[in-house]
Amino acid sequence: MKITSTLTFDATPDQVIAALLSPELAAKRAALAKVDDYTHEVDGSTAVTTVTVPADRLPSKARKFARNGAKATITTKAAGETVTYTVDPHGVPVDVSARLTLEGAGETTTATLEADLNVKIPLIGGTVEKKAAGRVDRLLAKDASLVNAVVAGE
Repeated sequence: MKITSTLTFDATPDQVIAALLSPELAAKRAALAKVDDYTHEVDGSTAVTTVTVPADRLPSKARKFARNGAKATITTKAAGETVTYTVDPHGVPVDVSARLTLEGAGETTTATLEADLNVKIPLIGGTVEKKAAGRVDRLLAKDASLVNAVVAGE
């Protein structure tokens, strides 16, 4: 399923990219998701975050497929004013990738998200994709506020 959305940051594209790669943002995201088990490493314009989510933090339907919890590795790469995300869900039948294209205007950046989500679970995969897509705008709004907080040094 293709997902597109637009969001705005109160920062320049360079500030947004620095925040998206930062350990401060990784920590804020983990705290928001109530996840304690994560690592985050930055090497130049690439950040790799590995997150382990206990089974009791997963939605009930997801627990059927990830009884011992779920682990994912998210690789974030910045090139120019484009940020790409690839997700390795470590055995969960899902493919996720995204591209964030940034366009600056003064101290404001507009970002266009283009994502691909493919849930490979027979009979219910499409339903799960639609539910996830319906939550993207709310999730992105929360994430934009975290990015703005990192840029502001909060």
